[in-house]
Amino acid sequence: MDKAEYILTQNMILGMAKQVQILRLDDFLAAIGKADALGPVIDPSLWQAGEKNMHDIGRLAEALRGFQVAVNGLRQEATQ
Repeated sequence: MDKAEYILTQNMILGMAKQVQILRLDDFLAAIGKADALGPVIDPSLWQAGEKNMHDIGRLAEALRGFQVAVNGLRQEATQ
Protein backbone atom coordinates (compact mmCIF):
# COMPACT_ATOMS: atom_id res chain seq x y z
CA MET A 1 0.00 0.00 0.00
CA ASP A 2 1.48 3.31 -0.99
CA LYS A 3 0.99 6.61 0.84
CA ALA A 4 -1.81 7.83 -1.44
CA GLU A 5 -3.80 4.61 -1.02
CA TYR A 6 -3.24 4.73 2.74
CA ILE A 7 -4.57 8.29 2.95
CA LEU A 8 -7.53 7.45 0.72
CA THR A 9 -8.40 4.46 2.91
CA GLN A 10 -8.06 6.53 6.07
CA ASN A 11 -10.29 9.28 4.68
CA MET A 12 -12.91 6.78 3.57
CA ILE A 13 -12.98 5.17 7.03
CA LEU A 14 -13.37 8.57 8.67
CA GLY A 15 -16.17 9.45 6.24
CA MET A 16 -17.98 6.20 6.98
CA ALA A 17 -17.56 6.86 10.71
CA LYS A 18 -19.33 10.21 10.29
CA GLN A 19 -22.15 8.70 8.27
CA VAL A 20 -22.78 5.71 10.52
CA GLN A 21 -23.40 7.91 13.55
CA ILE A 22 -26.77 9.13 12.26
CA LEU A 23 -28.17 5.73 11.29
CA ARG A 24 -30.88 4.24 13.51
CA LEU A 25 -29.65 0.71 13.01
CA ASP A 26 -31.42 -0.77 16.04
CA ASP A 27 -34.75 0.48 14.68
CA PHE A 28 -33.85 -0.72 11.18
CA LEU A 29 -32.99 -4.20 12.44
CA ALA A 30 -36.17 -4.28 14.53
CA ALA A 31 -38.20 -3.41 11.42
CA ILE A 32 -36.57 -6.29 9.57
CA GLY A 33 -37.46 -8.57 12.47
CA LYS A 34 -41.08 -7.43 12.36
CA ALA A 35 -41.24 -7.87 8.58
CA ASP A 36 -39.75 -11.33 8.96
CA ALA A 37 -42.34 -12.26 11.57
CA LEU A 38 -45.40 -10.72 9.92
CA GLY A 39 -44.53 -10.87 6.23
CA PRO A 40 -45.27 -14.57 5.71
CA VAL A 41 -48.70 -14.08 7.31
CA ILE A 42 -49.71 -10.75 5.75
CA ASP A 43 -48.36 -11.22 2.22
CA PRO A 44 -46.56 -14.54 1.71
CA SER A 45 -45.77 -13.92 -1.98
CA LEU A 46 -44.22 -10.50 -1.37
CA TRP A 47 -42.30 -11.74 1.66
CA GLN A 48 -40.96 -14.73 -0.25
CA ALA A 49 -39.86 -12.51 -3.15
CA GLY A 50 -37.94 -10.09 -0.92
CA GLU A 51 -36.87 -12.32 1.97
CA LYS A 52 -33.35 -13.14 0.77
CA ASN A 53 -32.55 -9.52 -0.05
CA MET A 54 -33.97 -8.37 3.29
CA HIS A 55 -31.84 -10.91 5.18
CA ASP A 56 -28.73 -9.94 3.22
CA ILE A 57 -29.29 -6.26 4.03
CA GLY A 58 -29.95 -7.23 7.64
CA ARG A 59 -26.59 -9.02 7.83
CA LEU A 60 -24.87 -5.90 6.50
CA ALA A 61 -26.75 -3.73 9.01
CA GLU A 62 -25.69 -6.03 11.85
CA ALA A 63 -22.05 -5.73 10.78
CA LEU A 64 -22.43 -1.98 10.46
CA ARG A 65 -23.94 -1.87 13.95
CA GLY A 66 -20.66 -3.18 15.34
CA PHE A 67 -18.82 -0.41 13.52
CA GLN A 68 -21.32 2.12 14.88
CA VAL A 69 -20.73 0.93 18.45
CA ALA A 70 -16.96 1.29 17.98
CA VAL A 71 -17.34 4.80 16.52
CA ASN A 72 -19.62 5.90 19.35
CA GLY A 73 -17.19 4.49 21.89
CA LEU A 74 -14.30 6.41 20.38
CA ARG A 75 -16.39 9.59 20.35
CA GLN A 76 -17.18 9.17 24.04
CA GLU A 77 -13.53 8.55 24.89
CA ALA A 78 -12.51 11.67 22.99
CA THR A 79 -14.91 13.86 25.00
CA GLN A 80 -13.79 12.62 28.41
